[in-house]
Amino acid sequence: MKNKVSIIFLFILLQNNFVISQMLGWEFIHSEVSKEIGNLVIENDQGNYIVASEVISSSIGNTRLQIFELDNEGSIIAQLMLEKEEYSIGLLSLFQQGAFYLGIGYANDPVNSTGNLLISKFDLDLQIVQDTIIYLGSDRLGDMNCNIINDTIFCVGNRFDTGFSKPFGFKLSTYNDIHLIKADLLPFNNRVTSLIYNPIDSNYVVLGQNRLLLFDYDFNYKTTLSLPFSLSQQGQIIAELNSFLVTGKSDFIDPTQPNSRDIGLARFSYSYEPLSLITIGMSEDSIDIPAPKNSISFIDSTHFYLGGTFNMQIAPFETVSDNSWFGLSKFDTELNKIWERSYGGDAFYIMYSLSATSDGGCIMVGLRQEHWQEEVLVQLYVLKVDENGEIVSTSTIPIQKEIATVYPNPFQDYFQIDISEKLLSIDDLKLELVDMNGRVVIQQDIKDKNIKLSTSNVSVGNYIVIIKDKNDNVIWQDKLVKGL
Repeated sequence: MKNKVSIIFLFILLQNNFVISQMLGWEFIHSEVSKEIGNLVIENDQGNYIVASEVISSSIGNTRLQIFELDNEGSIIAQLMLEKEEYSIGLLSLFQQGAFYLGIGYANDPVNSTGNLLISKFDLDLQIVQDTIIYLGSDRLGDMNCNIINDTIFCVGNRFDTGFSKPFGFKLSTYNDIHLIKADLLPFNNRVTSLIYNPIDSNYVVLGQNRLLLFDYDFNYKTTLSLPFSLSQQGQIIAELNSFLVTGKSDFIDPTQPNSRDIGLARFSYSYEPLSLITIGMSEDSIDIPAPKNSISFIDSTHFYLGGTFNMQIAPFETVSDNSWFGLSKFDTELNKIWERSYGGDAFYIMYSLSATSDGGCIMVGLRQEHWQEEVLVQLYVLKVDENGEIVSTSTIPIQKEIATVYPNPFQDYFQIDISEKLLSIDDLKLELVDMNGRVVIQQDIKDKNIKLSTSNVSVGNYIVIIKDKNDNVIWQDKLVKGL
């Protein structure tokens, strides 16, 4: 197995190319890919935001993982790219544990049709500390959700075989090196989404479609409880102090009800009694769905956020023709709606995850696609609002044009870089060749637009070639391989 790990630190990316616009969030557009989707977002202990995205290669269809650290104005502080040659990879759960981030996701082998668990641990500078792949079976891993309960990570998710969903659950240790404790297929045929711990009866409560499934600590199945109303598709369960909340697409049995296609939210006591049900949505004829990764979040007991996509279209990106919106509502502890907002409407949007923030606001991630363009370009989209639902800051990072070209690749005795006039206009540029341990093996000032470097003393292996400005900001980078 060949691993390719690229770590890039960006403090400012071509400052003179930033365009302040009236769009509704921070847009990241990468010209070398056709699709980039924001999956997860969390706020770290420093008050910045960690965003995990999946980049889908237009040429081979595999996915690679990108992680950004953004400040409160949407500027990039650091960036990590993780790519594995044999696998499609992505994160489905993300936590901060002290001085480290822990990401749990999938590493599917599209050739051998196997499903593998990806466990990535990286430090606060987004440098890889641990990178593990664990084989879980012959089925492809799909959606998954994890929760840290008493120093153990409990996860539930779904594996897919020819379109059929097979639910599974597993546990991970959170001490020192992360390792698998136990993995089991759950003994029923029902798609599962997330789980919580019930402190009253000590059960682990798993949310399935229109039902709750109870397990003990070792994932031994105990019983099933049907929900008294229908909350299906991409739901989430989250614990409160004296109750728990369940979200999902509100599919009421009576199709004449106007909110039958809205986003639903229900509260239950820890004795599993339903306490209340509310819905949010755009209109009677729109399909509104909750954010599939995280649709509900709160910091304290005073308020929480519920969000998803308004006017969702279930269709391939190539055939989408209507606009959609990020939909977000804020509620108090009694489920009284404080406000409801929609953001977008000028393109096709899908919200994948949200997180309440320490300043009282909310941050959301997903995708944005301008469906009227000839080329399908799906952009990672991040939106931060304040406690009143107002947009805090907006910047658009334009498509990064080809500002430098490196060849041959793989190289042997030398490689050459051709630099654009636009890049050369920046003062005091320097070039670095960095190995996978972060060691600079070549460093040189850039004076000409054509640079040829001797590499006869460079060892065989993988490298990153980086161009920096005088303040050590990374302006451009690419991967290189020295062959035999």
